[in-house]
Amino acid sequence: MPIWSSGALHELGRGIRSGGRPSSNDVRQIARHYWRDCQPLLDELFDEVGDAAEPLRDALPAGGGHLRAMLPPLIALLDGTGDEGAVAAAAWAGLGCELVHVGTLVHDDILDEAPSRRRTDALWSTAGVGMTVAVGDLAIALGQHALSRSGLDSAGRGTLHAALAAAVAHLQAGQVEEIQLRAGNQLPTREWCHRTTRAKTGALLGCALGAGVMHCDGGSIPATVMEAGEELGVCFQIVDDLRDAMSDAASGAHGEDLWEGKPSWLVACAAESLPRDRCDSLATALYRRRDAKTSDDVAHAARLLDDGRAGEQTLDELSASRHRLLAGVDHLPAAVASAIALVLTTIDARTPSPPIHLS
Repeated sequence: MPIWSSGALHELGRGIRSGGRPSSNDVRQIARHYWRDCQPLLDELFDEVGDAAEPLRDALPAGGGHLRAMLPPLIALLDGTGDEGAVAAAAWAGLGCELVHVGTLVHDDILDEAPSRRRTDALWSTAGVGMTVAVGDLAIALGQHALSRSGLDSAGRGTLHAALAAAVAHLQAGQVEEIQLRAGNQLPTREWCHRTTRAKTGALLGCALGAGVMHCDGGSIPATVMEAGEELGVCFQIVDDLRDAMSDAASGAHGEDLWEGKPSWLVACAAESLPRDRCDSLATALYRRRDAKTSDDVAHAARLLDDGRAGEQTLDELSASRHRLLAGVDHLPAAVASAIALVLTTIDARTPSPPIHLS
């Protein structure tokens, strides 16, 4: 049986090794092509659970750009010390990280009562809560199972499974902290956002980077690699928060985060600038139950964010996070540094330009 290969991935690797600087559009397009190349691997994995995999297929677009899937084999390819088999084996590790990511997203949609994700109906809104919980659990279990196919020896698989387990634990702990914050009607601080974002968004990115390193040398995962992934997650989340808040500001409509009552980076930045009474007003509007929330509540919250200079200050936080990430690049394996540089091109391209007005 021939070794699985991705033409899209090799195209990207050749461009980087020859000194090219792929644009953000190039990276996103190649990531989409790479995900299509992964379908035979998904089919092989899904065959093990039969028809139960069909609802999970419907949930896969929730993962977005599928960068977590592409990072491990890309790092193995850029390292240049492994053969085609190492790159193919790393693809299984990337698939594992991606499936766990998808499983947590469909669970998040239930917790947030979000009716849609990426302009598509959320799975729970069409299949029901019970089915969605089961599908999310299945995605996480299959993600862990995919790691067992990653071609590492038993010690290497143990290290990789431990890294994924730690990432999931941090992610879930971050989710619990968010629920506790909302239940207490408390607004987030910047420190809270940084800590929970590293856990909820960054931990799996760190695991994906670490999986790539393991398929280069088979050793342990350096702490610096995991930390870089966590800080990369902060950059991702800040840009997502900004883009959501600005999504339709010109038309007077607002993104889903204010409707869903998410304690975003913009909320944290505004809360540290607004007086106490206005913070209380923001918390009341933000955390009102979705079925009781009105467009006036959302518009009021958006005005308070503007009054607290949320957009400007959140851009400052993005700049600081990006600086922290780049300051540590010299301590990373070269292939990991190259992969992070690629991901940053997509983040930079999606970053809104100032001034940012939300109301």
